[in-house]
Amino acid sequence: MELVAARAALATSAAGLAALAWLTGLTATSLSEGVPHPRLYTALGAIVDAIAQDAGALALGEAVVRYEHLLLAELGFGLDLGSCAATGGSTDLAFVSPKSRQAVSRGAGEPWAVRLLPLPAFLISDATADADAVRAGMQLTGHFLESDILSGRGRDLLDARERLAARLAPGYR
Repeated sequence: MELVAARAALATSAAGLAALAWLTGLTATSLSEGVPHPRLYTALGAIVDAIAQDAGALALGEAVVRYEHLLLAELGFGLDLGSCAATGGSTDLAFVSPKSRQAVSRGAGEPWAVRLLPLPAFLISDATADADAVRAGMQLTGHFLESDILSGRGRDLLDARERLAARLAPGYR
């Protein structure tokens, strides 16, 4: 047996270490042993490669949010981000309902904005993530991870996520 890819030196940044700790812990805690999830395997491998290449905080933050979003979907807790829960339209989606898990347009959601979760544009378009979008994404996926996957367990794991969020998106929460 020969080593195909060496990533021993990948943990060179605090953000990279925090991402690695969070994602490996989340993955090990969330997935059932022996059940394949090839899309998650591929996505996690890409993030580990990005960490090894010293990806910046914004790129890493976007990748983490996308991975968490994918994990939710793989485990049956996916979000419906294709159309507005209130109007049925698919334009100007800006929020997600924490109850229905469905996107809400800016116009329909503004009166209820304090009760809704922000929807970062990079999850539904080719938009580039900035710090605000990463914070919004961490808030969105964090809400559903905590309520659906890690409810009642994994406080240490959630603490690891908080440390990661502080490194990737200062001002989170």
